Amino acid sequence: MSTKAHFIYEDGIEGFEETIEPKSVFGKFVGYTAYFIIENIVLKSFQMIDDYIIIETKNTKHLPEKFKIWGDAILQFDWDSDGLCVKLEGGHHITKQIVSNDFSKMLVS
Repeated sequence: MSTKAHFIYEDGIEGFEETIEPKSVFGKFVGYTAYFIIENIVLKSFQMIDDYIIIETKNTKHLPEKFKIWGDAILQFDWDSDGLCVKLEGGHHITKQIVSNDFSKMLVS
């Protein structure tokens, strides 16, 4: 797997784009598949509600305390003893917001 620079990196949090297979629409590049990893030391909880994954975090400077990711952007997600890994569709507007660290439209009150 070839990766681009991390878009987020903190103790317990990692996010990077996979550059080996760029996504394009009608021959125009739109983005890369992204991986968003939240380890259990930062992950408070997560749950699926309707079309969203709601994620609650603790002790982090780069993520909001509670936010949601629309399921349409998610290609796959796995949870194990290490934490949560979310694979996001390249070019999707939600993926672009996460890659640019803009969680303002994903906040949950």
